[in-house]
Amino acid sequence: MTKIERKNTLPNGILRIKSHLTSLKPAERKVADYILDNVNEVIHLSITKMAENVGVSEATVVKFCQHIGYSGYQELKIILAQAGGKEHGKHIYGEIEANDNLDIIIEKIFQIYNQSLNNTKELLKNADIKASVEMILKAAGYISLGLEHREL
Repeated sequence: MTKIERKNTLPNGILRIKSHLTSLKPAERKVADYILDNVNEVIHLSITKMAENVGVSEATVVKFCQHIGYSGYQELKIILAQAGGKEHGKHIYGEIEANDNLDIIIEKIFQIYNQSLNNTKELLKNADIKASVEMILKAAGYISLGLEHREL
C-alpha cells in the first residue's frame, strides 16, 4: 500500500489541518491559515509560490505538511484536491445571537453537536478503537479475577 493510499483513510486535509491548529508553530500556523482561507487556490500552487504567498520558507511548508501527517506538500495538495473542498467554505453553524429565538438557538446547538460528532467520527481509526476495547476487556478480566492489572 502506498503512502497516499494509506493516508486516504485519514480525514480530508481541511479537517486534519483544523485538528492540529493548536499544536502548530507560528510560521506553520500561517501556512495553515492560508490553506484554510485559499484551499481551491492552494491545490494549483507550486511550493515556491505557496511559500512566497504565505511569507515563509519552502522548508516551513514541508515541515507543516509533515507535522499534520503527510509526507510533503504534494501529498497534501492531492488530499485537498480529492476532498474537493467539501468542507471549505461550508458554514456549519452560526453563533448564537442575542436576538435568536428559542427554536433558532436549539437548532444551532444541535448543529454544533452534530458537526462535532461527525468530525470525531472522521478522526476515529478502527485499529485504535479495537486496541482500546482490548485494553478495557483485558483490564476487566483482571478486575473480575480480583487481580491488579499493572501494565497497559
